[in-house]
Amino acid sequence: MSGPITADGFTATVAAALGALDGVTVTALRSLALRVETDDRVGTLDLTWAWRDVQRDPAALDDVVASAVEALPEATHTERLDPAQVLPMLRTIEDLARLSTGRGGAAHPRSRPFAGELLLGLVHDQGGSVRVLSALDTDRLGLADPALWDLARRNLARLPLQVEGALPVLQVLAGGTFDATCLWHPGLTDRLPAGCLAAAPARGVLLLAPAPDAAARAELADLAREVHATRAHRLSPDLLAWDGATWAAAT
Repeated sequence: MSGPITADGFTATVAAALGALDGVTVTALRSLALRVETDDRVGTLDLTWAWRDVQRDPAALDDVVASAVEALPEATHTERLDPAQVLPMLRTIEDLARLSTGRGGAAHPRSRPFAGELLLGLVHDQGGSVRVLSALDTDRLGLADPALWDLARRNLARLPLQVEGALPVLQVLAGGTFDATCLWHPGLTDRLPAGCLAAAPARGVLLLAPAPDAAARAELADLAREVHATRAHRLSPDLLAWDGATWAAAT
């Protein structure tokens, strides 16, 4: 007697049911994640919640598979992603946890560690707004790490930026939403001296102290705390240090 169906087996069962439909091509992206193509649309289907239903009631397998097949229009009615608009965005661990709550693993936002308590996430820049990208979204681009992050950084490098203010503390401007993320902008990092200190207290604020003596460090820290306490989309008031290649929490 065969044992209970596994997650991979469930994925294959749903894929077979969808693939039996006329004009539908199905590819397994990973366990509980499918790429679904019709004549004019390409989308993704996250089976995490359906799988949990089967785990709770194995006898409901056929009904759950049927429901997954019925979800085909939603799976293929997905927004097209423009690779040129995929950009990185700094986030906090808490922010990422909030975005991930209640979502299956394939639907979690894509992220990677950056420095200190900060992470890099991926978004699709839609002009007046940005949309957080999940693993299923980025699967549609057909890119795996590290090519996906290389793409995001190249796109970030296209953003014009300017540095304003007077020493000891300067401000980097790139249009607001991505100001803090310019910590990863090659056009900025390539010209920063080793030992430079920075603060990204909020999404739209990036502060630099290129020559951080005691007075500069104190002024940068004071400004970072003030901005962090008063702005929306907070990141971190902690200072970061540039060693010529990477950022790390300042000691």
